[in-house]
Amino acid sequence: MADGPSRVTLCDFSVEHGTGSTDIDHQGLQNHQIELNAVNADVTDVEIRNVFFGTCVGDGIRLAGGVNGTVLRNTTIQHVIMRLGKHPEAPDGCRSGVSFQKGIRDLLLSDFSIVGPKNSCLDMEPTAEGGIDNVTITNGTMDNTQGKTWVAASFDGFENNGNVTSFLTHSRMVNVRIKGGQLQVVSTRGCTLDNVVIEANRADTADALNSPLLLVYRENEDLAIRNVDLVRGAVCPPGPLVTVQHVVNSPKRVIIDGGTWTTRAGPGTELSYVDIQDTSGLLMRGTRIRIEDALTGERRGIRFRPGQRDMVGIKLDGVTIESPDGLSGGFVFGAIDRNLTNIAITGCTLTGAAKNAVVFSAAGTFVVDRFPILQGNDFDRCLTLFSASQTAAGAVFPIIAGNRGGQATMLGTVAPEGTVAARQGSQYIRQNGDATELWWKAIGTGSSGWTKKI
Repeated sequence: MADGPSRVTLCDFSVEHGTGSTDIDHQGLQNHQIELNAVNADVTDVEIRNVFFGTCVGDGIRLAGGVNGTVLRNTTIQHVIMRLGKHPEAPDGCRSGVSFQKGIRDLLLSDFSIVGPKNSCLDMEPTAEGGIDNVTITNGTMDNTQGKTWVAASFDGFENNGNVTSFLTHSRMVNVRIKGGQLQVVSTRGCTLDNVVIEANRADTADALNSPLLLVYRENEDLAIRNVDLVRGAVCPPGPLVTVQHVVNSPKRVIIDGGTWTTRAGPGTELSYVDIQDTSGLLMRGTRIRIEDALTGERRGIRFRPGQRDMVGIKLDGVTIESPDGLSGGFVFGAIDRNLTNIAITGCTLTGAAKNAVVFSAAGTFVVDRFPILQGNDFDRCLTLFSASQTAAGAVFPIIAGNRGGQATMLGTVAPEGTVAARQGSQYIRQNGDATELWWKAIGTGSSGWTKKI
């Protein structure tokens, strides 16, 4: 269906490619079961419902607008079952279940099941400028256990070779289960994942090694990840549960709210179960991370590290890391390539032993937050509350009570006079080997005016 149709309903039938169908990709064409294509004129108000999709060569459904302002608009796809099987012309499986190309507005995909493609069950692969806006994907299952790629589903915008982004905007994935692979979230703005389950327990995909279950990649702004549950099974190649990473432009204002993330497979070569890079304005609250791989040695719960952009504003609230066999560091902050500032860790819990609850490091001229907030946490089984290494040693003074910029109680390992800036009336606890000293800020707001009390 192409260029101009409006108010069309396709319903109550089954479709599959017969034995005479061929894979004609090499001719520049594609063999899909249903295609909506608005290249030269808008295609609007199309409904696809109560359709069964059988053995397939190309995509089950391919959706595409144009690059010159033409759009596929107001499309509804409901109550569809895709069991795409193995066609003789596609013995590894067909291309994708539902494929999104570009120029799509106001689309609902709901009450669906997709199993059998060799590529992704849900494949948002914008091939040119022409944004995708107001897409809702809800109440469905995507089963990638027969797929040839680790990427089970993608939720993507588009970035060209000049790093100009056409975002996926104001879209949401709600009440969806993904089996057998990864969900990618790439180049989004104002989007939401809510009540999504991602689970994988397969050893036959080499690209799963060191690759997360949830990948947030390139530039994402105002992204909400709510009640997303992850399970990385024991037979999976090792790798992180979640990676938030950019290439050129930084993620901004990412909220991670709730969810239980479980791994039995190990963290991979980066040795971090969750890896957050180049992300400013991150709020993570109420998430539970369960580490059940029974490994020991150098491993980190959550690592925060800027690579090409400063990270400003990291707040962790009520985050729990369960690791019965212990960790070298629970929450690890490394300003190795850029600065990492304005850190707050409140109400968090480490239920297993950890050498260091919180780790700060910095290198060269880069700085990690000098006055991070550490308040109301349960780190009872940790050897130390915090450690600081490299150029962060003797330069990080956590606020354990009070407020940044106001009267506060701080903790450190060096004498505060001339080093620790604080407001008059603040207190400073110095851990000096086996001895403990208490200092009082008697005058001023700078780094001078400290008096040793004990």
